[in-house]
Amino acid sequence: MALLKPLVGLALGAVLFGGCLVGDNGALGHVRTSCKSVDLALAAISKAERTGYTSPRGAAFLDVAQSYLSRATGPAATAASEDGSWNALMTTLSEGTRVPLPNLVPALTRICTIAQSDQPYL
Repeated sequence: MALLKPLVGLALGAVLFGGCLVGDNGALGHVRTSCKSVDLALAAISKAERTGYTSPRGAAFLDVAQSYLSRATGPAATAASEDGSWNALMTTLSEGTRVPLPNLVPALTRICTIAQSDQPYL
């Protein structure tokens, strides 16, 4: 019985500490994962702009960008379901199949700049 109390205390501490870690890596962690793919997509869109959107190379860069945005959708959806304040990212990503990708650059840039900042909820 004497050994049980320290073990219960240790287990409780681990759960509480683990909860703190999950909070840091929860929705914000998913958003930041999503934004890594968004950053790669934005770089591809920039290359498409430099080579001309309608040129074969430009079209190839836009295809690459679309692929990165598709990859960003999963973590963004998870983040939005955990914390509705990140719905803007998910909504913007979902528009990527309907709206020309260059039109999404300002919104994606703003959202991911906020997410990657030191105070992502301000």
